[in-house]
Amino acid sequence: MDRFLKITIIIIILFFSLQPPVDLDLGWHLRYGEYFWQTGQVLKDNILSVVWPDYAWVQASWGYDLIVYQLFTRFNFFSLSLSASVISLLIFWLLTRPWSKQSPVKLFFLATVLLTQATLIFASGLRAQTLSALMFTLMLIFINPLSTPRSLARSGALFLPILFLFWANLHGGFALGLIITTILLLPHLRQSKIALALILSWLVPLVNPRSINLYQEAFNHSTNANLNIISEWMPVPLTSVVAIISILVFILVVIMYLHRRRHLQDLPYMLAFLIVTYLAFTALRFMIQYGIMTTYYLSRTLPSFKLPRATSAIIIASLIGLMIFDATTTHYYFVAPRPQLLQFSWADYCQPLLSYHRQVKDCSEEITAVMLANPPAGEAGFHPYNYGGYLSWRVPQVKTFVDGRMASWQDHGRTPPVIEGDQVFLDKTPLTWRKFDSQYHFNWAIIPTHTSIVSYLDTLVTAGLWTRPYQDQFYTYYVKN
Repeated sequence: MDRFLKITIIIIILFFSLQPPVDLDLGWHLRYGEYFWQTGQVLKDNILSVVWPDYAWVQASWGYDLIVYQLFTRFNFFSLSLSASVISLLIFWLLTRPWSKQSPVKLFFLATVLLTQATLIFASGLRAQTLSALMFTLMLIFINPLSTPRSLARSGALFLPILFLFWANLHGGFALGLIITTILLLPHLRQSKIALALILSWLVPLVNPRSINLYQEAFNHSTNANLNIISEWMPVPLTSVVAIISILVFILVVIMYLHRRRHLQDLPYMLAFLIVTYLAFTALRFMIQYGIMTTYYLSRTLPSFKLPRATSAIIIASLIGLMIFDATTTHYYFVAPRPQLLQFSWADYCQPLLSYHRQVKDCSEEITAVMLANPPAGEAGFHPYNYGGYLSWRVPQVKTFVDGRMASWQDHGRTPPVIEGDQVFLDKTPLTWRKFDSQYHFNWAIIPTHTSIVSYLDTLVTAGLWTRPYQDQFYTYYVKN
């Protein structure tokens, strides 16, 4: 019976983590990966976008680009969904092993915690954050922070430098990993092997295409006030159901900490957990680390709930029922896989989504067909930021307005084009677009149809200065004469 229930847990995790690969940056990652596999070099120059041609790129996720390009070009979209799902299961197994010592009820509860608190691991298919989440999990496993000091010296902490060597070339999340590692190992630095492992862990990230600039990039991200315009960097609304459930999970962790006798031994972990909790509630992207640390701690502190079979069956059925109810009704956490996932295409990738009670669309296959049939005369064009990754891959003949690696902080006193591209939609006056166009000399533009810029450009179409090859309820495509 226990084996059947544990197999059910595996199926549930694989099922609910099998989501469409709709990462908005996918196209850019594919272009970077393609460049490496064609030239044998990491793309460091700005050859894909119009603005800042002299900008020196610093990107930790170049290793991810190589992986996602091979997966996509060999096995298409479904491989990205399946990879994220399998990695999610692997993360859960690592956090909760050994399963032989865990009861099915406890495992079901822990699976619910991970699936609800760390949904960004799999919510958009395989992303660089997905691999970073696996690295973060391995970091905890190698350190084994809840073990005794003696067993810590014999743990996998000595493998940390190798881990960070790979991590620093997969995703910028290695920087937070180094901070958490330092906190967890701080009480054990008298052990020379542990101290050496920590020092090497800070040094090995220098072995990357941009060397020490990688640390500068991490610092720029941590101090950048403009990041709050990006959805993943926005805070969790404290009055939302998602926030309330996360707070309840946090309270449970604190209760288990106070219940344990070894308060001092767990103190470094709790300090690191409090830092991650603060980050998670101030920026959604850190909910991944919050969910992982929560699942790991509860896995090792909660009792195993050795309950009668009938009671266990009722609890497990209730948890499954809540998952199904959410997947079919409220949609806070759980979403059933789409039926067309096996044949997922760019048309599916561009399907409209409901956001703030209205349908939004981040790309258009119809406009792509028009652009491929009649490419615009000039490379320089404008489009919303979210459109850029898709456009870079689907219509490589043109340059995107900005590049996916472009920073949103100032560079040598220059206002980031990422910010300018948003401001042009916020300011309703036509003069803003005229200034924008005179600065960058656009040959074409893809504009959301509901914006006032469309009304202004339509007057230019009437005047014969622009043409309008395509328009629908989501986007209007213009070409300058």
